[in-house]
Amino acid sequence: MLCIYCLKPSTAVVNSRQHKKNPITWRRRKCLSCDSTFTTDEKPRIGNKMYVLNPKTKEESEFNPGRLVISIALAFQHDEAKGRQDAWHLMETIAALLVIEHPLSLTSDNIVRTTHQTLARYDKAAAIQYALHHHLLRLG
Repeated sequence: MLCIYCLKPSTAVVNSRQHKKNPITWRRRKCLSCDSTFTTDEKPRIGNKMYVLNPKTKEESEFNPGRLVISIALAFQHDEAKGRQDAWHLMETIAALLVIEHPLSLTSDNIVRTTHQTLARYDKAAAIQYALHHHLLRLG
């Protein structure tokens, strides 16, 4: 990795820790050229090879993070500002969980259930709205 101070490619990892709840690795790095230290947070990135299998048609389509962001934002009807502010970060969290929990068998059902579980931990009202929209709950 490049040093953020001198831009030399000679750094060493001095300390490293996994986040307890998220798929993030914290690393303390030291430059071997200028002796500076800096910290990085590393997390899985969604690549172009993440596909969603439609169980009804048996067709695959590429995972679209933008659709998930919109779906999450729409669940925040009770607090639209919060939805606009947090939808992207929630999508990143959900996508990282999907990569870990369903690396080979990602379906729209996996996405809906993981999104609902994440929203339930983050904002109960948004989770209920999301569940109603995606037919996880029935009224009456």
